Amino acid sequence: MKNLALLAVFCGSLSVVTFAQEETKQDLQRDFYVKTASTVNVLIDCPLGELRVNTKQQGPMAVLDLKNSLTNFDYKISYREEGGVGDLNVGGSGEISHSHDIESFSDFKKLLGLGNSISDDNRWVVTLKESGDLLYNLDLNMGLGDADVDLGALKMSQLGFNCGLSDATLSITQPNPVHMELMKVDNG
Repeated sequence: MKNLALLAVFCGSLSVVTFAQEETKQDLQRDFYVKTASTVNVLIDCPLGELRVNTKQQGPMAVLDLKNSLTNFDYKISYREEGGVGDLNVGGSGEISHSHDIESFSDFKKLLGLGNSISDDNRWVVTLKESGDLLYNLDLNMGLGDADVDLGALKMSQLGFNCGLSDATLSITQPNPVHMELMKVDNG
């Protein structure tokens, strides 16, 4: 834990104000496998930093590689299957709200660009498996930062992409093998 002292003048008197500054880094890596689901609903809520979504042809249904340096941030991640449908939810306690995202002076400095960049310290990489057997419904939400989403030849029925205050790129490099029911892109 670091302490940051700030000299302040209040009503003509000199005061020293000390802020406790805690630097934390939470890394999480997790693989998810499909048991019986033929459709997978994927919800990703990345509140701050850099979001990368890409695809691969082999391996687990989803691979998460998440890095976070915000204080008091808890990942909220779940996967369950029921009735042939899987639900993968990836998010955290740091919803797009200053009361959760900005917990220290360091976080505030990063937000203003006065310290390390937000993207360097908060990076979420999600890799989804391209499979002829799996149909995806994607709901991708990015708060503040950068988003680079390359969905390759992912078989999708629905795609929602909300990029908030982000520099975002969405790529679908091959034709979708099924008719899409919904595609919605919202940019801040």
